[in-house]
Amino acid sequence: MNRRKVRLVSIALVVSVLALTLAACGGSPNSSSQKASESYATGSLMQVHENGQLDGVEDYSNKFCLSCHPRNAIVEANANYGGREGFNPHSSHNAAGDCISCHSVESESVLTCNECHDAPLPDGWISAERGSGPLHKLFS
Repeated sequence: MNRRKVRLVSIALVVSVLALTLAACGGSPNSSSQKASESYATGSLMQVHENGQLDGVEDYSNKFCLSCHPRNAIVEANANYGGREGFNPHSSHNAAGDCISCHSVESESVLTCNECHDAPLPDGWISAERGSGPLHKLFS
């Protein structure tokens, strides 16, 4: 499969998981919250969560995120990410970090895997600076 098709399939899979999660958390489309979400960066948590789902949230801990997004569903949805066999940003060879290490609440989210890897970026995401990761800092 070419890279464009792989990216489209990856995006469709992520959108499907988000739609299922939204339904599971009791969300439904609402034009006023959609307008509010448009003021945030594409791909930010505030932009992808509609209907005021995150209104008043102060603790974006993994426990909070995983209460609607089961880890096994996230890992499964990201298997062979970007068409790369065995690559999964949510099943990392590094210790699992906080969700907000990559997923920004209001601004651009950062694919930290790209400190070392060259994975395709979801819409609205930016790449971590190459060589900026903690492992690289050990050898600088």
